[in-house]
Amino acid sequence: MRKFSITLLLTAVLLTSGCTPGSKFDIDTPSGFRKIKSMHAKIKYHVVHSSGANVNVVTERFSGSLDEYFDVNVKQLKQMIPGIETHGRMGFRTRSDLIGKKIEMSSVQKGMAFRQAQYYFEDGNTKHIITATAQEHLFKSYEKTFDECAASFRLR
Repeated sequence: MRKFSITLLLTAVLLTSGCTPGSKFDIDTPSGFRKIKSMHAKIKYHVVHSSGANVNVVTERFSGSLDEYFDVNVKQLKQMIPGIETHGRMGFRTRSDLIGKKIEMSSVQKGMAFRQAQYYFEDGNTKHIITATAQEHLFKSYEKTFDECAASFRLR
């Protein structure tokens, strides 16, 4: 069994519009954010704020547990982004009582400091990662918005 996972890097390089047709989830768009179009099939939702803060959802098949998926993704991020630091892993519950995991990370990309929160959920062998990113100095001002957006995530 090959375990491969894709993660979105810290900036809004790949673009998407809302939940793409066929997505099996819904998520509320934060106030002040706008939907944008994607060139990547695994990105099912992407919104961006004028400050550059953004939220996206990647959906992919993975036959292992949510814990295994989480560990594989964090390991890949550490290999792909030199100097990335992780800040706490915790459980996370949506308003629809979906249980998942959350991790925060920080890194410097092209001289800019970023911080992101990732929220992991599963629906059988379908896994979902919500990635919320902002510049490090702005992250605290978006943290509640990011958590509320992730808390709105619900499966259809």
